[in-house]
Amino acid sequence: MKRILLKEAAQWYAEFCSDDICRNDLEAWQQWVSQSEEHAWAWRQVEQLQGRLQGMPGRVSVAVWQQSESERVLQRRRFLKGAGVLAISGGALTAAGYSALTSPAYQHTTRTGERRSLTLEDGSNLVLNTASAIDTVFSATERLIVLGEGEILVTTAPDSAPLHRPLSVMTAHGKVRALGTRFMVRVGNKETHVTVLEHDVEITPKNGGQRQLLTAGETASFSNTKCLPAQPLQPGADAWCNGMLIVHNWPLSQVLDELSRYSVQRLRADSGIRQLRLSGAFPLDNIAMALQAIATSVPVDIEYRWQLLGPLAETRLVVRKA
Repeated sequence: MKRILLKEAAQWYAEFCSDDICRNDLEAWQQWVSQSEEHAWAWRQVEQLQGRLQGMPGRVSVAVWQQSESERVLQRRRFLKGAGVLAISGGALTAAGYSALTSPAYQHTTRTGERRSLTLEDGSNLVLNTASAIDTVFSATERLIVLGEGEILVTTAPDSAPLHRPLSVMTAHGKVRALGTRFMVRVGNKETHVTVLEHDVEITPKNGGQRQLLTAGETASFSNTKCLPAQPLQPGADAWCNGMLIVHNWPLSQVLDELSRYSVQRLRADSGIRQLRLSGAFPLDNIAMALQAIATSVPVDIEYRWQLLGPLAETRLVVRKA
């Protein structure tokens, strides 16, 4: 499948090297890229390979509908000058774009925007949030969930083994041990965030920081070395399991950051409106609808910006025009 998508991505790139590309072509390309995380991945591989082969710049924004035809062709030629059509049937694309750039394998994963529920061998239930990856390691003495990326909701089941085995979630920052509970764990670059919905959990930082007990209705973050103070749980914290984002007086920038986790497009806001406050419920399975709901709540307009090179297309909220 990935080999096929790489070929399709290279064909799209070849289209951009021609002189007759139009706005409809860009819209069709955007639809192709946005179909799934695998499509987005394939486009990034083609860009990275072409950049290595030709020394091309990594980011060229093109607001096609705001340019004349001559300006658009001139801009495209300036950045694509000297670029040949990629070899779409093997060779360099397969070697450099496929095998060397694949992600590490996990037992269970979700794509961007996807949620998945599964039952472990002991009967415990997991819900994987968007862009998440886990391994499970069950032994005679422990039930271990390794959270490599993203976020999970864990509902523990009583252990049927003759010798009780504690259930724990391990991240890059330490371990979260369940004490007969329902809880969420979300891993970031510098910290892991834990939310307890029922009963208790015990947090142990990786490098010997003091352990911390969290009870139902509490949430806290921890790093490799320490636990931060517990905070009261906000209503709707687990609403993502049902495809909703519940916010209470959040700044617009925070809302967009959270919605971005579920979108293959980048979501941004102009600096002058990032601190506008929002409350409400927004659908995670339809980001366009969520943005429209935001635009009806605060005075902003939605702009869509395509890019020929670099990261994916961008959706930006801007100050509403008078």
